[in-house]
Amino acid sequence: AGGAHGGGVSGEAAGNGSPSEREMARDILAVLRAWEPRTMVTTPEEERIVLRDLENRNRLLRSRQSMLRAGDKAAEGEPELAAIVAKLRGLSRAVNELLRHFWSSFPLSSSHRKEKVRRMNKALGAQYDRLEKARAAMDPSQRLLARPLIGQLLSACDAAFTKYDANLDKLGPAEAGGGEK
Repeated sequence: AGGAHGGGVSGEAAGNGSPSEREMARDILAVLRAWEPRTMVTTPEEERIVLRDLENRNRLLRSRQSMLRAGDKAAEGEPELAAIVAKLRGLSRAVNELLRHFWSSFPLSSSHRKEKVRRMNKALGAQYDRLEKARAAMDPSQRLLARPLIGQLLSACDAAFTKYDANLDKLGPAEAGGGEK
């Protein structure tokens, strides 16, 4: 009556003394539900730190996007301001891409990653200088519009430079001159 689909009589009820597939599955589920890991992969504090960091990054990203949209609206009908917003947008993309590559190189577990961090640090230094020059070239009203975006980009670069400087000992002798910034 049970057939090949397992919907019939249990193994014990059928008289062969062994449990049915359904009974074995119930037993396995009970064991799995009662199981507790013996070792934690991460501590609750580490998890809170990661979640806080992700929340901050997400907030910064939304803030940057909002500022760029506000800059676009403010620049409507003003070609000079539109050019500044376009330049800042390009610098922002470049810095974000370099930062993505920089941070993805940690931990410094191979010579390839170490070399990549050196290159990204040097490129970030050049972008930092470009941001500073762009800010210096603006008049006060333009600077006021650009300050939030430029400030965030410079802060993000500063965080990368701090991480780089903190890891100079791991980079080895190829970087005897120190960090770019």
